[in-house]
Amino acid sequence: MLDHLTAKNHALEQELQIERGKVLLAARSQQQEAETNALRSRVEDMETEIKVLREQNQKLKNDAETSLKKIKNLEVWKRRMRSMMDGDMEDEIE
Repeated sequence: MLDHLTAKNHALEQELQIERGKVLLAARSQQQEAETNALRSRVEDMETEIKVLREQNQKLKNDAETSLKKIKNLEVWKRRMRSMMDGDMEDEIE
């Protein structure tokens, strides 16, 4: 009878350890799931931020191209004006 009770006690202790292990695994699983969800949320935020930055970058590139075109156009006008002024000065000297 004592052997039977000892074996039963040992089996119950093993079952208790298994259940404790299951509880620990469930808690870890929930923690990992929460961390995974937090990381997914952060990734989504970063993707949104990247999209906004790309749009801003494209706008800045477009603005820079427009400014360069204006500068080139002004340089052409500057050369024309200088040429006209130089031409007028030569006419006055002669």
